[in-house]
Amino acid sequence: MPNMAASRFWDQDDAHRDQKFYTAFCILTSMCSDYAIGLDLQAQKKLNWAATCIYYSLVHAGRLVCFLPLGDFPIAHRNLGELYADGDTSGNTWLKEHARLGFIDSQLGSIETGFSLKDIRSGLRKMRISPIIIQKAPQLLGIALPKACKLRNDANYEALLIAHEYNHQRVTRQFEQLVHVFSTIASRLLPSVIQIFKGFVDSSERNCHWYALLNWKSNTEGLYYIKESLDVRLNVMRGTWREINWHTQVYYRSHNIHDLLNPLRCVPDLSVDLAEAVHSNIIWSTFGTKSQVMDDFEVKIKELKDAIRRTSRKTSWHRVY
Repeated sequence: MPNMAASRFWDQDDAHRDQKFYTAFCILTSMCSDYAIGLDLQAQKKLNWAATCIYYSLVHAGRLVCFLPLGDFPIAHRNLGELYADGDTSGNTWLKEHARLGFIDSQLGSIETGFSLKDIRSGLRKMRISPIIIQKAPQLLGIALPKACKLRNDANYEALLIAHEYNHQRVTRQFEQLVHVFSTIASRLLPSVIQIFKGFVDSSERNCHWYALLNWKSNTEGLYYIKESLDVRLNVMRGTWREINWHTQVYYRSHNIHDLLNPLRCVPDLSVDLAEAVHSNIIWSTFGTKSQVMDDFEVKIKELKDAIRRTSRKTSWHRVY
């Protein structure tokens, strides 16, 4: 059975519908960003990190395909792979974890921990997604995620070999093949996932509001945020000795994603009022309580810095700022 608690939560009112849209957009952004950065690292021959980034792009794709129709997804990578490979899974979920942390209303009834591929496909059909995408995208995820998860773990541990075996006739070649396989899967999967996201937007009564936020140029929101974020991050490590060639690579990696997102583009600032309404529902919502997470994060960083400084004063180590 579909997770009715998740459906009730997101369908309470327009504010919660906007929050679901924004959550989905964050997953979409992570999926696209990790893919572009992975390609960029591949061009730099930083193969183990390229594999990790592109792998996470695949994970975010799997989460998004589940979240859009069901309003929730399994947190564990293993469970996500089981869902698409075996047709069902259980385990801790994103919505349940956020209810436990107090970010959302936990008085909505029991949040189911089970997921079904049948329910995902049924939800996608309601969005009028192409039958080919409904069939092929989950199928590719079912083939890729379980194997990619194991390969990513192997690459993570075996990456130590890369440190002193750069251009090794066997080690480097295998890592190149790993990244090539991951990037090939992502290049086939991401356009379909973006079409699913578009179907989610199109099928909602809030579609004009959501397209307005996606194309809010003057406030650098939506697609303009993704563009600016990637352009800055992919240029930050450019070396002067390769500046011309490197700039071409950066341009390609960044704009490859921008081209994939074209189905979501429309006239910039189509209606700023609609975009502002969505923005307000995001800022003044349960999402606002997440500031306490950053507060805790800042405290932990300060504690670490203070501990290192105290140690530094007792030793000959350089000061840590």
